[in-house]
Amino acid sequence: MIKTLRQTMVRHADASLTTLIDAMLDDCVEMALREPKEWAALLMIERQVEDLRGFQAFHIGIQQTWVDAFESHGPAVPVTEIKTMSAMVHAITYGWCTQEILVFRGDRTRQASRQELGAAVHGYLNTARAQSQAE
Repeated sequence: MIKTLRQTMVRHADASLTTLIDAMLDDCVEMALREPKEWAALLMIERQVEDLRGFQAFHIGIQQTWVDAFESHGPAVPVTEIKTMSAMVHAITYGWCTQEILVFRGDRTRQASRQELGAAVHGYLNTARAQSQAE
């Protein structure tokens, strides 16, 4: 996941932040829905055998990937808020993809899933930016 997201960051280095975010969200949904039943089994096993440090390392790595994506586009996101915003974008994305895997189990289209995820992430980011500018 981290490797794929970072490759997308390289491919979209000259794109707008919105385009980069959309491409990264595309990756997340594609990976989650490629084999949802297999991912569901892996998620269940992972929670039984992975220790806390390993689990944290994965999530910290994904969050740092979002930090790097935001930082690569300068002032579009306030520097002081990048870590929090990155954590929230990861939480929204991971939570939604997990729902797709465990609850919907691949019954929804990638387009429908991606549209909902994009609305949530961009809605959050727009709200966070507006709050930051108001302060």
